Amino acid sequence: MSELKTLVAATRRLEQNGESFLLATVVRTHGASYRHEGARLIIDRDGRGTGSISGGCLEADLQRRGWWRTEGHGPVVLTYDSRPEEGDDEVGWGLGLGCQGAVELLLETIAPGMPIHPLRFIEGCLEKGQRGAIATVFRSDCPEVPLGARLTRDAHGEILCDIVIPGIRSALAAVAEKVLSTGRTLCHVHDCHGGSIEALVDVIVPPPHLWLFGVGPDAVSVLTMARSIGWTLSICGRQARWQTRERFASADHLYLGPIEAAAAACGACDQSFAIVMSHDYEQDRGTLRALLSTPVRYIGVLGPRQRTLRLLADLKRAGWVPTRADAHRLHAPIGLDLGAETSHEIVLAVISEIQAVRAGASAAFLRNRFGRIHSNSARTQEGPFVPEESSPFEGDLSCLLASPAMADQSL
Repeated sequence: MSELKTLVAATRRLEQNGESFLLATVVRTHGASYRHEGARLIIDRDGRGTGSISGGCLEADLQRRGWWRTEGHGPVVLTYDSRPEEGDDEVGWGLGLGCQGAVELLLETIAPGMPIHPLRFIEGCLEKGQRGAIATVFRSDCPEVPLGARLTRDAHGEILCDIVIPGIRSALAAVAEKVLSTGRTLCHVHDCHGGSIEALVDVIVPPPHLWLFGVGPDAVSVLTMARSIGWTLSICGRQARWQTRERFASADHLYLGPIEAAAAACGACDQSFAIVMSHDYEQDRGTLRALLSTPVRYIGVLGPRQRTLRLLADLKRAGWVPTRADAHRLHAPIGLDLGAETSHEIVLAVISEIQAVRAGASAAFLRNRFGRIHSNSARTQEGPFVPEESSPFEGDLSCLLASPAMADQSL
């Protein structure tokens, strides 16, 4: 289960019993740290924790002393600093962070029925499969804007806010809109009445929704690995056999029937990734045509590259011509070059490629990367994939791609 799903499940369980809980949110980091802005931890009245804000050391301290720190207070900001001063060892003040960085946390009590409930908002984003943004004030010189004041904005532009100053509301709403479009979490400072407020504007990104268009044994292997890392899985096939329902009982959704309906549902989710793997040429051709008519940004086609080119050539004869954007989102053969041989190794290569596309990452060795892995000021969180200027697959499609000069040419 993904971390967001785990946090939502813990919230639902606690609130069904009428219990409040502590929420610790990383709002700023300095130097190296295990987790970054937006990481969350829930602590119940018995000190049990759900989620993660560090490698384990901060969680242990908050589970012991978190309720005491908030006793008789509203939200508080805590700073854990493991950066050694000259002559000190890196263990510093005793928590043994070992990462030589500083972490600022907003610690607050979350009660059932709060007007703006951050975990309930996250739950809504997960259910809809769409992004959202949460702006949370963690520093304020303005008496009218307390710590923990919030604004939320969903993918459809609906805003909830408990901040009374119009200028701050509109400024945070604008930053939330930016965060939604870029996929980057930001810290925003806004001046007000001789003081200022600072807010973390965090993008909430649901886990990937992987759509498998095929119900063969290899789809079971993909399902198992993707489920193990918290992804949402939909299985799509034409025939409603009882063996299929039994084989894919752990899938989140099972679409058995017209592929066009499943493809349309796939395209409606902004975190969708699709794999065409029915092993039936005619069915794969129809599935590929249906998926290319949607905005889904990753379409992997199982099998050799030449088979996919043949599928595309057939589609062109039927009157459909691929665009350069189609070439960028097509992956055939699918997967990273990991030297995979066994079925499980191949699934690992496929899942790894989808993760790289999802995050806009290079999939290169981190040891060959200079500078910081993450940026504190504007950290990409599974943002939109920006393709390179050219795609290896695009070269093979050169005779098929739509262009003014080729529009009337046939294969």
